[in-house]
Amino acid sequence: MVVRVVLAVLLSAALLSLALPAADTARDQRAATLAAGEAEQVASAAERLARTNDPVSRGATRPLAVRVPAGTAIRLGNGTLAWLQDGRRHRVDAAVRLAGDLTLGSGRHRIRLSLVRRNGTAVVAVRRFKAERAATAARVRPPLRRAGVSL
Repeated sequence: MVVRVVLAVLLSAALLSLALPAADTARDQRAATLAAGEAEQVASAAERLARTNDPVSRGATRPLAVRVPAGTAIRLGNGTLAWLQDGRRHRVDAAVRLAGDLTLGSGRHRIRLSLVRRNGTAVVAVRRFKAERAATAARVRPPLRRAGVSL
């Protein structure tokens, strides 16, 4: 009876040691796929912004939500768009030059893409999204009240 228990424990340990590297590889591949997808989403949004608008000093902007998976980072700006994993850099081709310098670590981020003209060239400026001052909660006025009813 004891021999069966020992054999079962040894077999379980052997199977577990075979399954853990495969689970790590699958998790890494999933993170890489998600990071590449998010980087391509940024590139696509920047290209659409440049294609459908004209660059001016305070030109068109587009807010964008980006979700970076754990273990990866996305680097935007300085003419590059890349995602990083395990110290390796993977570039994403964008038809538009990105200006700015922004690295997004794992988690959810809101960024703003702005089409501007710099040195005579149309570029998409990248920066973290900040709500306009008038739209923040501290600046919003409470609703008017007439006879105890909110309008």
